Amino acid sequence: MPYLLVVGGRYDPLSSERRYDAGDFLTRDEALAAAQKIIKRSLLECWRTGMNTQALFERYKALGEFPYILSLSEGEPVVFDPPAYALVQALRICEELG
Repeated sequence: MPYLLVVGGRYDPLSSERRYDAGDFLTRDEALAAAQKIIKRSLLECWRTGMNTQALFERYKALGEFPYILSLSEGEPVVFDPPAYALVQALRICEELG
């Protein structure tokens, strides 16, 4: 499989005790969709009633899961910024769940 999805903590993503492999994917788009799903799930687990975007994002940074996509072939590296994606999703969650 050309893409490996690795999930870990914020400050030590690849050697953390929390690190796990979330799967192998044939395409970049499949790996990206899986990474985004992990972030959304993690944000929802961090969310509490009445949280604003900043509070949710800070809690996610401290407790959430950070997926990284590793290219196993000589192709283009996958550019994906988990914190940036999480911030946008935190805004959406807070708007929807308020």
